[in-house]
Amino acid sequence: MADQRICMATGEWQGNCGALEDSWVHDLTLQHLSHEFVAPLPVTHDLKIWPEFFLAMKAGHKRFEIRLNDRLFQLGDQLTLSEFDPKDASVGFTGAFMNVRVMSIFTDVPGVHEGYIVMGTEVIE
Repeated sequence: MADQRICMATGEWQGNCGALEDSWVHDLTLQHLSHEFVAPLPVTHDLKIWPEFFLAMKAGHKRFEIRLNDRLFQLGDQLTLSEFDPKDASVGFTGAFMNVRVMSIFTDVPGVHEGYIVMGTEVIE
């Protein structure tokens, strides 16, 4: 197998990792760094969000998302939340959107349906 590696310090493929040789991730299919597990690279997910939740998040009152975990969300993922009005089919997407980063993930939360997760988020400016 070819030596496929990425520097966790700089994010560069086959680039110069400087003095941080321990920061290289070898064999990305195994996702190991020495003996420690390395999470997959962050992914951007495009999601709909209803107007009342969009406004609360934009105002800083809502800092979480509860979603079906059908996309295998991971820490560090970015969510592009596009405001969508389900009550008015003529409006649909409003054109407003925001980007947030997943900062924490909680599974098996009491009161939350099976298969759903709660993600702590922070708005990306």
